[in-house]
Amino acid sequence: TPDEYYELDFLKANGKDLTVSNGKATINDIQEDQTITAAFVGVDVVVTFVVDGATLETKTLKYGAAYGTLPSAVAPDGYDFSGWYTEANGAGSLIEATTLVANGKAHSVYAYLTAKPLNVTVSGLVDKLVHYPGEESQSALLDIKVLADNVDVTNEVTIKVESSDASVVVVDGLTLKVA
Repeated sequence: TPDEYYELDFLKANGKDLTVSNGKATINDIQEDQTITAAFVGVDVVVTFVVDGATLETKTLKYGAAYGTLPSAVAPDGYDFSGWYTEANGAGSLIEATTLVANGKAHSVYAYLTAKPLNVTVSGLVDKLVHYPGEESQSALLDIKVLADNVDVTNEVTIKVESSDASVVVVDGLTLKVA
């Protein structure tokens, strides 16, 4: 009787294959001692490889065998592929080619995508800052340019100027938040 998620691969008597029907095999005309050999193999398991919520590929593997060659995931723009995991968002266990299939039922593995780091450059100037005691600060010019990976994203970000230095006259500060 096979363990859970295994099935009979073969049954032999003295090295000769036996026919198994309804879980039984019959040896006719026994003339000598018999050595019975049984081998079991993992059941077929359908594994779905999911990238960003969509099915990339489906493979049928054997329970207890290695996953083998894994599909290549193409990450969407702005992301890197970081590996296959048993749960979404990089949770669960990492699946590699040598990882044994440990789930005996149909299941999915998920591509873990991580955001690529952006090279952000902020440049510009604040000219003619004016502060009159008891009044709000004023500026004649606030000219800031924001580049992300050398692409001008100035109009796509929120710019806020801040300072913790009380001696600096501030016109709304300079905190960059990528929107």
